[in-house]
Amino acid sequence: MKDNQMKKIIIISEILVLAALSFLIQSCEKGVLEPYIPKDAEKNLIDSGYYPNVQGCYWRYNIILSDSIPVIIDSVEVRLAKNEFLQDSSQFLTYNYYHFRFGDIYSTNETIKKDSVIRYSNPTIKYKSFLLIPLKLGETFIETTNDTNFNSDNLTIQMTVESYDSVFVKAGRFKAYKVVTTITYERQGTAPYYTREILHFVPYIGFIKSENEFWSSKYSKYVSNETWELTEYKIEKKY
Repeated sequence: MKDNQMKKIIIISEILVLAALSFLIQSCEKGVLEPYIPKDAEKNLIDSGYYPNVQGCYWRYNIILSDSIPVIIDSVEVRLAKNEFLQDSSQFLTYNYYHFRFGDIYSTNETIKKDSVIRYSNPTIKYKSFLLIPLKLGETFIETTNDTNFNSDNLTIQMTVESYDSVFVKAGRFKAYKVVTTITYERQGTAPYYTREILHFVPYIGFIKSENEFWSSKYSKYVSNETWELTEYKIEKKY
């Protein structure tokens, strides 16, 4: 008799736990902010703003050091200052960065083509990286080059779209693609050195979070160095 009662209690407890988890998941999904998607988005991926490219767009981030206890060390505004159309139908974007606390001002560039984005000297990791658009879950891209700027014989860039999940930042909750780019620096006679950038990208909004990591030989794992989290944004639309 006692065994039957115990089984009933266990079953009821499991049902309650599952119900609570289901409620939490639904609550998270209800709070997700949806981007504006043009009706003709499928006709032209670049013009649709899948990867925001209209001059005047801006994104503001908190910069967090997360070595042990996360600490906000600065905030930065990233503003799309210029969009130049090239002869091959690609677009050359210039971003201006304004750091509110330290006063740093600098620019970076990107090239958008019909199926890819090439990012030059982004501030979290100093290398050229790639995004294939539209992003597809499970997609992987690998390129090996020679880069003497980093005193490296071989530089291998691997980009993988790992997931598409709900991500919460100060600006809100979004459904975002998690894009992991791993860089392997190899020089003859020395051990390989690894860095990794984790980007959370929302189509038609942009990057809501980025994490910069490096490989620690001491701990045999990736260690977080710096995180950028979106606090505010404005996406200009083409008229």
